[in-house]
Amino acid sequence: MIGFTIIWLLLSSSQDDSGVIMRPVTALWLIALPLMDMVAIMIRRIRRGDSPFHPDREHLHHICQRLGLSSRQTLFAICLLASMLTGFGLYGEIAQIPEPIMFYTFIACFVGYAISLSYIWRITRFVRAKLGQDIEPETVTLK
Repeated sequence: MIGFTIIWLLLSSSQDDSGVIMRPVTALWLIALPLMDMVAIMIRRIRRGDSPFHPDREHLHHICQRLGLSSRQTLFAICLLASMLTGFGLYGEIAQIPEPIMFYTFIACFVGYAISLSYIWRITRFVRAKLGQDIEPETVTLK
């Protein structure tokens, strides 16, 4: 219900003839991270032959937690990334960057995100190795 309400508000503020508040491409940037995450995961599931609606643990918050982030750190990281994408969209609206440039930039970000998800296991292993989290704890033997 929350997602439907947000989409309805974004569409009505970018499409209404009586008082358009923002351009449609700006609305796209305001929901960029959840939209990119959802679409990229659905594409991966379809390519694997799974249902696009089948649950799994490949969303961004699961990936962050596999990297060893706590729930709060995961929340902070996702909010920071979402805020950066939203901020860029608002900057584009205020600076009146042409819509095609804003749209193609969004598509480039999406492609980068989707490619990153394709290699997320390698990226996760690399980051965990750099953080020293791949080292197994010593086995404690009781005598």
